[in-house]
Amino acid sequence: MFHPDQCDPPTRDGAGSSMAAPPGEVIAKMTLKEVALEFGVTVRTIQNWVKKLGLPVVSICGKVYAEPDALRAWWEEQKKGSTKR
Repeated sequence: MFHPDQCDPPTRDGAGSSMAAPPGEVIAKMTLKEVALEFGVTVRTIQNWVKKLGLPVVSICGKVYAEPDALRAWWEEQKKGSTKR
């Protein structure tokens, strides 16, 4: 777990917005490799999803992570979008 006092505040990448964590909030995080294993795809695919599909990631101290709750919400939105096609 990351604590915001350890380095610069996390910023949200993926969607293009920036959001710092509230003071004292601990953020659960997954590495891109963990995300790839969870979805059963390669890290490269996850990187493509970040760039092309807006998979939400957080930049912490220059490294990229994903928040499990944000991933679940993103995945549900992706499933809804695929059924509309």
